Amino acid sequence: MAWSTHVALVAAKWSAAWSVRFYGDVTTYYRDGSVQVTTDAVTVDGRTWPIRELTYVWYSRGRVDRRAASRVTLRLGLIALLLVPFAIRLAASAQIWSSDRNLLHKFGAAVALTVVSLSVLALLVPVIEIILSAVDRSYDRTLTVREIWVQYHGRDELVLRTSDAARFRRIYRAIERAVDATSDATR
Repeated sequence: MAWSTHVALVAAKWSAAWSVRFYGDVTTYYRDGSVQVTTDAVTVDGRTWPIRELTYVWYSRGRVDRRAASRVTLRLGLIALLLVPFAIRLAASAQIWSSDRNLLHKFGAAVALTVVSLSVLALLVPVIEIILSAVDRSYDRTLTVREIWVQYHGRDELVLRTSDAARFRRIYRAIERAVDATSDATR
């Protein structure tokens, strides 16, 4: 079976951080703190699998772990935290307009509430930015845990398990490119 039939990844944008680097005869396709993929080998946390000795490479979705589920809970909590000021403003407006005071007094109170709300919002912009960036980063790590497996000397071995979808795609694509380059060189 051709290698390309085992690939089912969404194309990702490639930046200079993960572009191909040449070191003599060895090409590095991906490198971070714990993973390195070259034309010679895949190395993860000090464990090495030579590319030429891999007979099959595939990925699967692993089980959901507690950390991934807690990220979803945190994400929902952060979104709820962003909605609290709007709920307070809505409740205060409803209280003002349901009071027995005259229209001019209601209008003045509504304007004052709006000014106070906008002032508080202006003061909270850095906090809101932190919350929004945390929500944005939480989407990089999904609920689904993905695993990269290889067949090495007749045994199925787990190479990597991560819930970071973007990192998973980059590493899997790097392994695919390394295997393709090695198989092209042996033809």
